[in-house]
Amino acid sequence: MRLLVKYVIMVTFWLPTILIFALLKLVRPVIFFRLGILTDNPRRIGHLAGHAELYLRRRTQEYNSARQFDILFTSNPPNLQLLRMIKRRVLVINGSIWLKILWFMRRFTRNSRVWIDIPFNFNEFYEFNNISPQLTFTADEEELGQKLLRSMGVPIGAPLVCFFARDSAYLDVMHPYRSRLEWSYHDHRDCDIENYLPAAEYVVSKGFFAVRMGQVVDKPLQHPDVEIIDYASNYRSDFGDIYLAAKCSFFVGCNSGIVMLPHIFGVPVAHTNLIPLRHFPLGSKDIFIPKGLKQLAEQKLISFPEILNSGMFEWHDAELYKLSDVKVIENSPKEILDLVKEMVTRLEGSWKTSLDEYNLRQRFRALFEFEHVSYGFVSHIGSDYIATNRYLLDEDES
Repeated sequence: MRLLVKYVIMVTFWLPTILIFALLKLVRPVIFFRLGILTDNPRRIGHLAGHAELYLRRRTQEYNSARQFDILFTSNPPNLQLLRMIKRRVLVINGSIWLKILWFMRRFTRNSRVWIDIPFNFNEFYEFNNISPQLTFTADEEELGQKLLRSMGVPIGAPLVCFFARDSAYLDVMHPYRSRLEWSYHDHRDCDIENYLPAAEYVVSKGFFAVRMGQVVDKPLQHPDVEIIDYASNYRSDFGDIYLAAKCSFFVGCNSGIVMLPHIFGVPVAHTNLIPLRHFPLGSKDIFIPKGLKQLAEQKLISFPEILNSGMFEWHDAELYKLSDVKVIENSPKEILDLVKEMVTRLEGSWKTSLDEYNLRQRFRALFEFEHVSYGFVSHIGSDYIATNRYLLDEDES
């Protein structure tokens, strides 16, 4: 039986591989086809958005002969509106069988010129600051977007700010092929939406509408102010996720795929609860504050140099923190509010950088040496946060 299964697999995957490569070689004198797997995790919106936008931006900088033609492959896209917009820029074939065949082909032909390499390392600072956004809305989509805003009670032309706090509900509901326990390795990234309410109230006082984002959320947002809108619980759609992220004045979020949406449209991001200490927001107008890491045995926050030197900046699994007796501390409502106030002031054009703030930020940047994966990041750590926690810059004084 095992021999039969092996034979079936060989026929199922090797035969298409041989035929496809033979065909590509045959037509190469006329047209050079390139193939690309759009993302290694097509069911996550951050992967789809980031990889596609990076490919499109880099393509504008490449030499493309008239006879070169690119084809990208994906499967089970997390957002049909996003895929629709990508397809307007490049041919994308959506199908799980095709994707499996492509993965098989690439495994044995990795060095072939036919493959488009689409990595994403969260250090693509050049592409996201020097090449313009690649996706646009049609006139019909703009009309649909205005209809969505009216249904939410947002007047035409009124500015809005998007808020997002990650919780475990999305993976539990949308990706049930793993249990809650199996998904728990992401739990260190979770946040409480209630901690964002003071910041939401502040932006409303400044004339913005505050829109709570999310595809699936753990709890509805209870607030009497009509300018604070729980879009995630009451209005959510594939189209709305993309449109609101693209049209907001700025986006307040944390480590989760949806935060890639404002990045691909060039919308400034106030990134809260950053963890691990390497996934910095990509834009030069972005600001951020990290989660705190407390060593329980010593009851003190771990300094930035210690996080970098110990390798904690690469910890993506909640179990690593537990095993090391490290508690992950969420940003407080005040810390989030201070960051949002800074963003509003920056967008108003009235932000003044003091010499002390400049020096503190330079000291923080200097911790990320040339060899570090995040070297050269262009976003800014929150001014109030780094001033309050300046002792975290010194390893021996934390």
